[in-house]
Amino acid sequence: MIKHGLSKLISGCSIAVVSSSSVQAGIVKSLIDTFCNVMTAFSVDELEQLLEQYQFDLVICDRRLSDGTKAEEVIKILPKSTIKIIATSDEEIDWEDPKYPDFVLPKPFDKEFLADIVLQFLNLKKEAYKRRNKILIVDDSPTSRAQLRSIFQSISDAEVLEAKTGMEAIEKIESSEAELKFVTMDLYLPDMDGLEVTQRIRKKGIYIPIFMITSEIDPKFVEEAFEKGITFYMPKSDITSGKAHLMEKLVNFVRATQTQLPILLIEDSSFMRSLLATQLHIQGYPVVSVSSAEEGLKIVKLNKILLTITNLNLTGKSGIDFVRELQKLKKPGYEKIVMVYTSSVNPLVTFEAFYSGASDFLKAPFNMCDFYIRVYNLIRLRETLYQLELSRKKMYDLSVQDELTGLYNRRYFIENLKNAVERAKRTGESLTVMMIDLNHFKQINDVYGHHVGDAVLKTFSKILRETLRKADVVARYGGDEFTVLLSGSKGEACREVANRLRERASAVKFKEHPDVKISISVGCAELKEVKDHTNPIDAILKLADNRMYEDKKRQKASR
Repeated sequence: MIKHGLSKLISGCSIAVVSSSSVQAGIVKSLIDTFCNVMTAFSVDELEQLLEQYQFDLVICDRRLSDGTKAEEVIKILPKSTIKIIATSDEEIDWEDPKYPDFVLPKPFDKEFLADIVLQFLNLKKEAYKRRNKILIVDDSPTSRAQLRSIFQSISDAEVLEAKTGMEAIEKIESSEAELKFVTMDLYLPDMDGLEVTQRIRKKGIYIPIFMITSEIDPKFVEEAFEKGITFYMPKSDITSGKAHLMEKLVNFVRATQTQLPILLIEDSSFMRSLLATQLHIQGYPVVSVSSAEEGLKIVKLNKILLTITNLNLTGKSGIDFVRELQKLKKPGYEKIVMVYTSSVNPLVTFEAFYSGASDFLKAPFNMCDFYIRVYNLIRLRETLYQLELSRKKMYDLSVQDELTGLYNRRYFIENLKNAVERAKRTGESLTVMMIDLNHFKQINDVYGHHVGDAVLKTFSKILRETLRKADVVARYGGDEFTVLLSGSKGEACREVANRLRERASAVKFKEHPDVKISISVGCAELKEVKDHTNPIDAILKLADNRMYEDKKRQKASR
């Protein structure tokens, strides 16, 4: 049902398949060519030619092409903001580039699994362009409709639509599907009940949030309502008592479900896997569902996941095994959130699950209301942990970065130099330090002012970033001095870099101050030249510093 519904929603999308294998390209094309325009390329050059002629919604790319090109190079030429990217790989990938693919599919993969992933991410692409600014109230009571309209208009700027019957609701949902934020549904309508309306909408592959607002509060009815596809439930008494803030929470709940990251579902029962995946789709989440812990681990090693939901009783590795191995991965804590469930009545199972690293636990069988609330709560937890990690990283960056230039500071450089020296001693790899001083910098400050001096420092820092490798550690050592740690490089390579820096620095022109020039003195020192083995850090820095001043003297003498 999900696949059929989504395929209708994404009809007409364009896909580029970049593959080293014509066989794989043919398989992908045969799977999705019936509802999408699929074109193939076997090299970066061919893809670039296609990009000049066509606008693609999604690109599927092999990890390695036949000419040796990696997926990273393909991703760099794609406009990530407008194209969804799925990579296929049989190896773990350390994606350093910020253009991380939207999903990495482990090889070998099942054809239907690929088709499901493609459909979901194309739908996410389409969803990103929808402007959802309408709310539909479905209720046959004029009084109830007026009350809900008043509440929504007080908390939202969305346009409020109304429907008095089930058929009218279905027609308006179908015609306004791309604009609807959510629907409120009464249970009792003149032509059919609200649950039948919901079922019909879900069968059409429409997963707009539907909030059931009714006087019916029987627990069995509530469970049935969730099973038939409602998103959330609220007794009418909470509306009539004027608790408008609860409706605002409903609106916020809908917004919170809008994410580009998938939920990973691990369940070896095909029936249960399909049921839970459908319920998560109804909530608005993309879902990657697999049947074993082994498959789940392949997915999490290659991808960024919103959260994982797993049965503890699995064929092969258990859910507990999955949780343990997930916690060992070098991933931030917010990517290790797991909800587990089991029908076991053994209390030790619950303890073992939490002890192993589970974030939440559900006793099966469970009702969908509890399931939804726990999923939502874990997403809130993930967001909290993510924000804490961002704050931690920001504080760390502030402690190791130079505020003016954005380069690393002296403390960070010394720490990295110590580690690099120890590593070089163990492995025997080359290590070179470069010291750089801006000539006549004090004179620039005195004559033109500190604001011009700051511009010179920032400009030269940019030159350093653009000239040096990502692996090199570049720092502002203090004042007008800079240091560079070149691991794996010898003195000759250091001097070549120094010459490139001189050329680029001397070519800089300041429009408002044409007389200001950037001139540098450079000193290079290789670790193997250091004689003082008791304090090699100070020794290599002193040697590089001395050679920098020798370079400065030579430049003065040559004028």
